Amino acid sequence: MDRLTLLLVLVSIVVNVNARAFENTISAGVESDENVVTYQVLSNKPLSIVSADDDSQHEYKLGQVGGLGASVKNPNRLFVFHRASREWNQESFPDGRNFDKTKFGVIPENTILTVNTRTGRIIEQWGNNTFYMPHGLAVDSEENLWLTDVGMHQVFKYSNGERVLTLGESFVPGNDESHFCKPTDVVVSNDGSKIYVADGYCNARIVKFDSKGKFVKEYSMSEDEQPLVIPHSIVLIEALDLVCVADRENGR
Repeated sequence: MDRLTLLLVLVSIVVNVNARAFENTISAGVESDENVVTYQVLSNKPLSIVSADDDSQHEYKLGQVGGLGASVKNPNRLFVFHRASREWNQESFPDGRNFDKTKFGVIPENTILTVNTRTGRIIEQWGNNTFYMPHGLAVDSEENLWLTDVGMHQVFKYSNGERVLTLGESFVPGNDESHFCKPTDVVVSNDGSKIYVADGYCNARIVKFDSKGKFVKEYSMSEDEQPLVIPHSIVLIEALDLVCVADRENGR
């Protein structure tokens, strides 16, 4: 097993994102070789999601939100991956690993929304009768959506609403080159050649794949470091060649 020094993100406060909108400004006159960015809250209230029917508009009630991702093509669009009527509770995974799909079944409602961040209006929604326990969402440089489902133990790549790549075996947890156990998040390099999966609730590891979904390597902490306990979120800083991981249960 190859080892990599992972940059762990220190978390002092757990924030539930309510899709609030922020606007950044550049401060002038600062004696530095870098611009200082400050942020102004555009609204002190959560963004109201509005569903538009042919003859009416009404506020849309989100389920438990697993992930958010900004569009790389349109700055006013946000992708939301939520659980609709599904709730994660103590009965969802009776043994801690296997989702009770017999009792709960597939989520019948749409789970993926494209939202206008200025108006809250839903532009597009899909993903009904597809997912069981949505969790992570990432948007790559081509605006493909990468999604994790902890109930199915799988990672999916979608292009324009069509599934084009699947990692893991449906409802089969594991810790080898072709199986996950409740994967939490995924991130992809800008050129699409590297896929990193945070795996996750059971395995507490980072797994790397190539663009075709072929296993490359598995990462762990160095021997003198505390092991990961639920790597919950993952991002890349490619300019520094860093894989950044939020190690939830270790609070780092």
